[in-house]
Amino acid sequence: MERERAEIIHINVTDFAAAVAVCTEPMLARKAFIIAKEGSSRPVVISVSPNARDEGIHVGMPVATAIRMLPSVTIIHPDSSACAKADATLHEIASHYCPTIQSDSGGHLFLDMQGTSRLFGPPVDCAVRIRNRIHERLGMDIAVAVASNKLVAKVGTRAIRPSGIAQVNGGEEAAFLARQEVGLLPGVGPAIGRLLSVAGFSEIGQVANLDDQQ
Repeated sequence: MERERAEIIHINVTDFAAAVAVCTEPMLARKAFIIAKEGSSRPVVISVSPNARDEGIHVGMPVATAIRMLPSVTIIHPDSSACAKADATLHEIASHYCPTIQSDSGGHLFLDMQGTSRLFGPPVDCAVRIRNRIHERLGMDIAVAVASNKLVAKVGTRAIRPSGIAQVNGGEEAAFLARQEVGLLPGVGPAIGRLLSVAGFSEIGQVANLDDQQ
């Protein structure tokens, strides 16, 4: 009997700590705020709200720089307890549909849906139900993607974040990745992204076409 093709669901809560803060205090949804630890000698931005991101503030930026860019930005201390509870809720919801869950980091889960279709239907249907359930329980609008492997699923959620649903069918992985921004690749941060941009690389397909020596 032919083995069922593996299907991966990736759950991506963009700027998890900031999303949790909004769930705890809904009024924050209207504000530009950042999450940063107080008391450190050179504090950096741990998480950023959508309004602050629209102003050019990003994770890893020194807090002093963020304040210069947006003097009205609100600084919030990270709430590890609230984040842990929200992360546990994500796991609880996902576990109803999949026994094999890998947590990449706060707000990022990979679900291996291999062999679950007879119980729950196609993986994309499960992805929709999981996304809806998370919204009901936590009030979060998240990005969810379904693909044949973790890399494609992760790029899928990054391509549609902060929210939405994406599906990349088997055999379409290379075509999907080729047209995505190179900055969506895991491991490509602002510094590497700038280097790739200077070298003329803007899409993942351009990097994929290089040989080992290049």
